[in-house]
Amino acid sequence: MTGEEKLKMLVIGKSKSPRCFKGIKSLEVKYEFNKKSRMTSEIFDRWLKALGKQMGQQHRKIALLIYNYPIHSKDCKEKLKNVSAIFFPPNCTKLCSHWISE
Repeated sequence: MTGEEKLKMLVIGKSKSPRCFKGIKSLEVKYEFNKKSRMTSEIFDRWLKALGKQMGQQHRKIALLIYNYPIHSKDCKEKLKNVSAIFFPPNCTKLCSHWISE
């Protein structure tokens, strides 16, 4: 990825099949659901494995920068061949936000 290519956005909702999606055959986003509409470690792991598979099919290797958050499992590093998961150190949100905004 050169920075111009973008992945499909991951959207997390409450319902398995929301009424607003009725009649829609395909979405421009990847949709997941859970009771609280929040990212969970299971959703994160599925998304990361799918990303690794996609990069493998394209014969690409990427580095993925990930915030240090409890649901982001650290053991995912060993499972991925085409994705290097790099976790930010704890409590660096303010520093990272400043760096990204520049």
